[in-house]
Amino acid sequence: MRALALTDNGLTYANDWPHPAPSGQQALIRIRQAGICNTDLELVKGYLHFRGVLGHEFVGEVVGGDSGWLGARVVGEINVACGQCDLCRAGIPSQCRNRTTVGIRQHDGAFADHCTASPTRSATPKPCSSSRWPPPTNSSKAPTSPRGMRSSPPTNSSKAPTSPRGMRSS
Repeated sequence: MRALALTDNGLTYANDWPHPAPSGQQALIRIRQAGICNTDLELVKGYLHFRGVLGHEFVGEVVGGDSGWLGARVVGEINVACGQCDLCRAGIPSQCRNRTTVGIRQHDGAFADHCTASPTRSATPKPCSSSRWPPPTNSSKAPTSPRGMRSSPPTNSSKAPTSPRGMRSS
C-alpha cells in the first residue's frame, strides 16, 4: 500500500509499505482524510525517534475487523489503549499504562491507504446524513465534542441513527 513513513533514511514515500492487519478488537480503516500537525513536523526532525507511518489525525471508513463496525465512518483518536490494565478497566483508557500512539509511538499512522485502530477505544463514529463523501463542511449538525458518542458498533452501518445534535444515540 502507499504510505508516507519515517525510516532510518528519513521521510520516505513507499508504494509497497506492508498492509496493516488488525489484531484483537482492532479494525482496519481505509483512510479518507488525514491532517498534518506540528507533532508530525517535529517527528520528522527527530522527536521521539519514531520510525513508521506518520499521521494521527484522520477520518476513515472501517473496512475490516469487527463486522459490527464495517462501513462505519470513524474519526481517529491518538491513543490506542490496551483495554486490560487497571486504568483501562477503571474507565480511563486515555491514561492506559500500555498505550501506543497512532503515528507517534509504536503504532503506524494514517498517512497511508489504511491503518488499524480499536473502534471502541481509539476511533469514534462520525455521523453523516449524506451518502456523499466527504460530508458537507457547512453542516450545522457536525459533532463538536465526543459527548454522546457510541462505544459499541452501530446497528446499521448504511444509515446510522443520530440524535438531534448529530451524535450517535446510545
